Amino acid sequence: MSKSGLGVFANDDGHFNNKGARFVNGQVKKIISPTIITRSKAGFDALGSSSANTYSTENQIGAQVKEQSYTVLDEIIPGQSNSFIDTNKESYQVSAPARVMVNHMMRQLGSTPSDKIILVTSSPIERFYKDGTRNEDYIKERELMMSKPVYLDGQNEPMHQIVKHIEIAESLGAFYNDAIKYTFNKNKLRLSMDQAIVDQSSLYIDIGGRTIDTGVIQNKAIISADCHTFEDSGMLAIHDKIRISLKPYRQNISRLEIDEIIRTKQFIPDLREARSINVEDIVVKAIEEVLENAIGDILDSYNFKDFNRVRFTGGSSSILAPFIKRYVSDVSFSDTPLYDNVLGMLKFGELERIKLERELKAA
Repeated sequence: MSKSGLGVFANDDGHFNNKGARFVNGQVKKIISPTIITRSKAGFDALGSSSANTYSTENQIGAQVKEQSYTVLDEIIPGQSNSFIDTNKESYQVSAPARVMVNHMMRQLGSTPSDKIILVTSSPIERFYKDGTRNEDYIKERELMMSKPVYLDGQNEPMHQIVKHIEIAESLGAFYNDAIKYTFNKNKLRLSMDQAIVDQSSLYIDIGGRTIDTGVIQNKAIISADCHTFEDSGMLAIHDKIRISLKPYRQNISRLEIDEIIRTKQFIPDLREARSINVEDIVVKAIEEVLENAIGDILDSYNFKDFNRVRFTGGSSSILAPFIKRYVSDVSFSDTPLYDNVLGMLKFGELERIKLERELKAA
């Protein structure tokens, strides 16, 4: 927290998982949580009432507005799927559950009700931009959604005091992470731009949960008209295909289990037995079907020869790198793909904090 009391909290709030980051004592503190949230009172009373991560906030359904309780979970419990929020819908990012997830992440990062927070969140690039310009209606809707208070279960005081909200387009956060450098000198944060990266022509390809987002930087500017979102092309699409293929064996297969299946190519068809089977053919088929369409769409949109740098990022890119390399070459993969966006968002937010503090000092 700076001397002014302003603190930057960055949250890459995706459909599949949430990544959070802030600076604490000269170090970056970062966390990740799956985007799993349930209506606490909808068939989930036992777990909801005992959870430390139950919250309430305003929820609007049509013309009706009421307080709703939600519980954030680390894992889906088999047999309770009817209670869970569908976070894969595009509308999720302007919903009360999304607001709860972001506030939950700030709490996990150590926020307090007295903190004056600059909140930085993210959106798929073609929601952030519309017809090549900022989608102000959507951005204002996000800002309004994030401004409403969230309460920890049983508390009357709002969890957070958000003094400024900044929205960042996905994939551009990864660019900011590469381009903005930081050091600490006598506990003071110093930020600078890496001009060598800024001067290059770059294409960032961010493979997320629901979408793949592309960011284009040329002539020291973001070319918003050339930035795209490819819907239903991320890891959730691969998960869905694997889950459908394995459904004849078992009905309840969690996200974490599918992540492990993708990693090991092994699956336990009957939980009463420890025996696993090899499902490499199912995993490879699902990945190839999703990637083939996605990479095809990207190559239809861009000629990689037009860029000095083509960089893959996003949490799924490291898992999918061996498959991506079958389709494209002479591209780079981030060393920190899972956190690229949120770290870039944090650095950008700190630049905005410094600017705001100067304005407050001059006023």
